[in-house]
Amino acid sequence: MSGIGPLRDADLRLAILQILDADTGTENDATLLAWLDRYGHAPSTRQLRDALAWLDGARCLRLTALGPSGAVRATLTTRGADVARGRETVPGVLRPDPD
Repeated sequence: MSGIGPLRDADLRLAILQILDADTGTENDATLLAWLDRYGHAPSTRQLRDALAWLDGARCLRLTALGPSGAVRATLTTRGADVARGRETVPGVLRPDPD
């Protein structure tokens, strides 16, 4: 069993938070997929939505359903911004590298 999966998941969660923090704080899942591609991630829509649901459960963002397709909008919370900036730690989300 490899430990790369949990590390990859934790890195993806951090990237999502950092994208939201660097932009408007709110994005739909299709836009997040495009941004994640630029960050070197290539999750499927299902993997992204699973990561978003996980972050919602950790109170790092709030999800809003956008219709019957399953599309969602993610809105960064104050806690999520703190995690993205390394001010708070959440197990399961990588800490950002210090600048």
